[in-house]
Amino acid sequence: MEPEKPARSSSPPCLWMQAGVVPRKGCRLAYRCSVCPFDRALRRVAAENRRIRLNGGWPCGRRGAIETWQDRLRRLPSRLQPCVHHLVGRIPFRACTADYLCRRCEFDQYFAEEFRVAAVPVAVAELAVEGLRIPQGFYLHPGHVWLEPGEGGEVRLGLDDFAWRLLCPERIEAARTGERLRRGRTAFRALREGREIPFASPVEGVVTAVNPAVRERAGKEVSDPYGTDWVLRAQTADLAAALSRLKLGQDAARHLAAECRRLSFLLSERGGLLAADGGLLDWQLLPGAVAGRWEELAGRFFRRQRKRKGPV
Repeated sequence: MEPEKPARSSSPPCLWMQAGVVPRKGCRLAYRCSVCPFDRALRRVAAENRRIRLNGGWPCGRRGAIETWQDRLRRLPSRLQPCVHHLVGRIPFRACTADYLCRRCEFDQYFAEEFRVAAVPVAVAELAVEGLRIPQGFYLHPGHVWLEPGEGGEVRLGLDDFAWRLLCPERIEAARTGERLRRGRTAFRALREGREIPFASPVEGVVTAVNPAVRERAGKEVSDPYGTDWVLRAQTADLAAALSRLKLGQDAARHLAAECRRLSFLLSERGGLLAADGGLLDWQLLPGAVAGRWEELAGRFFRRQRKRKGPV
């Protein structure tokens, strides 16, 4: 009788596991390593081991065997070193030709230009707040702009669920590809019924892509703010500083809950609280109820930027 095989994990294998640095680890963040605490922890250990070796020492124990997954794969013959896009399941096998320095790789740049704008990102592990949602790994700006870190300093920006549901914009106008973003200044505008609300950029950077579908999606009742309805991509050099100013996980959830309470109080002051059973805001009725209050909404919830306007 054959021994029973262990059940396979539903998560794809982590890059650290594929390289053989760790024996078993699944990826639950769709290979968004920049927001993965496991990736950050192992990189810190690998950096410590590297410093010890440079100083003439030798790291001990199981921690001492940890090196970056890129360094482990570099031990393979060059023809057998798998491209990162193969490791994450996007393409059949292709050997890496840039020593795992993706920003120098022509194929990586081609792949980004050809596929990233059209790709539909998949949000994972969402938090639910007052009928709203925010995926884990997405950072939230107080002015209701979200930021998702990518590889090599690239980020995605968009309106959060609160802004989409409350404003239901007819159109979104964004900075053009190649234009520079200034932190705290306008990155894009939401327009409805001849009025507009500017949304501030949480980062310094250069716009690399604008979502071609966002104009078609704007104004429709159903939106996918963290997936198909992202607004723009940008390349930034101050990502670490920007993330330190934004809210993540439970902090983001608490911020959204507080904004919902402020909105409920505003509506109760202006002639009756629009709420479903249990006190939750009725997001289907809200756009009509606030249609004539854009200036008030802008001042109370969305106008979190410097006075000088940006490039839009």
